[in-house]
Amino acid sequence: IKRATIDFELAKLFPSPFGHIEMSLAVPHGRDHRTGIVSGYSAPAPKQRNYCYADPMTAYNELFKSVTNTDEVASDNALLSYLHGQESQRLNGLDGDERLKISDQVDSLQSIRDRNTKVAALGDVITEHLPEIDPIHANGGSDATLPQKQAAYTDIIVSALASGLTNVVTYTIDDLGTDITSLPENDEKTNIHAVGHGQGGRSAFIRDVIKTHHMKQVKTLVTKLKAIPEGKGTMFDNTTIIYMPETGSGHHGPDTEAPMVIMSGKNSKLDIAGRYIRLPFHGTEGHKTLSNWYTTLLNTYGNPIKHYGDLDLTMQRNRLSQEGAIDQLML
Repeated sequence: IKRATIDFELAKLFPSPFGHIEMSLAVPHGRDHRTGIVSGYSAPAPKQRNYCYADPMTAYNELFKSVTNTDEVASDNALLSYLHGQESQRLNGLDGDERLKISDQVDSLQSIRDRNTKVAALGDVITEHLPEIDPIHANGGSDATLPQKQAAYTDIIVSALASGLTNVVTYTIDDLGTDITSLPENDEKTNIHAVGHGQGGRSAFIRDVIKTHHMKQVKTLVTKLKAIPEGKGTMFDNTTIIYMPETGSGHHGPDTEAPMVIMSGKNSKLDIAGRYIRLPFHGTEGHKTLSNWYTTLLNTYGNPIKHYGDLDLTMQRNRLSQEGAIDQLML
């Protein structure tokens, strides 16, 4: 891990108690499902992996426990206070690397305490936007269908945004190992891996089914955010949703293309509304990489970084300009 991922960089520009939140229905290939808090795809800093919520009930319990489980919060705060005091005392007489290590632990404990204080101050608004969650999601939700899990995550994301717990969410709605047998249209009970290889007689159909279920959740996100007042408009006016695949250019493709759908409210600072945009092909003049796109987002919203991410080797070999934001997308 070379650097903080783009979602964490954006979260710095839009501060909130939780900063960045990651939800995931991704499952390592060969496993049934994941529950609890597990390793995610995002990274807060170099050589640091983020952890994410792997099932809706865990996300619900962890994000909203300041109003749903006050006894647990009080216990957590007491433990954090004790640990902070103990670790602070250990600093006495230490120096060098050992002092630096303990100092980092003290700072981490304090940051959690500070976050909990900020969350506690949001109690009324959290209660106002608290989502309902079906009991089928209890204990990891082993009996919940994929559409039920997707819908529950969508409700939790909307509530987390509306209550001010976070301003940036990363949501992996599926990946190669996610179980799709509970999709009602999946009569063959096939899996995403087989669909990718074109196995069976309905792979193209199932691929479209998967994408349709994705977009149903995107539509729900947009609809619910439009129904929540914010400032002189709605929450969606100040929201950007980026829907993108893990890969482009086909099965085991060369990753020379990265298609995405972007839905943004009227207060967006990007010049993308109502446009189909296709940039020049990889390795040619004017081609732009994901690094350029991420640089565009960062520059647009307040981070003046010259270039985010690695440079493309093909563009370098062809001696083509590739640093910086995508000017034609900026207002």
